[in-house]
Amino acid sequence: MLYRATETASSRRNQDAGEDIVNSSERLRELIKKATLNQDKLERQIYLAAAISSAFEKKGIQSVLVGGAVVEYYTAGEYTTVDIDMVLPP
Repeated sequence: MLYRATETASSRRNQDAGEDIVNSSERLRELIKKATLNQDKLERQIYLAAAISSAFEKKGIQSVLVGGAVVEYYTAGEYTTVDIDMVLPP
């Protein structure tokens, strides 16, 4: 009986992992859609940075937004940049 319980728990974990992948992919699509539909440049960049960060996170990689995009967000658009810089672990 213990084997069946273990097998069921393992199957449940695999199903949960599959659901996580689907939910993560839907989140990425949603963030990219919001980025492309948004008229505000700063908000567009924020959504795109979130999508990039989520894609890295999906692979188990933690990323950190740095550079001009952070300054633009911090200054509410007073400073502008055209790129998104992220730092990844070594």
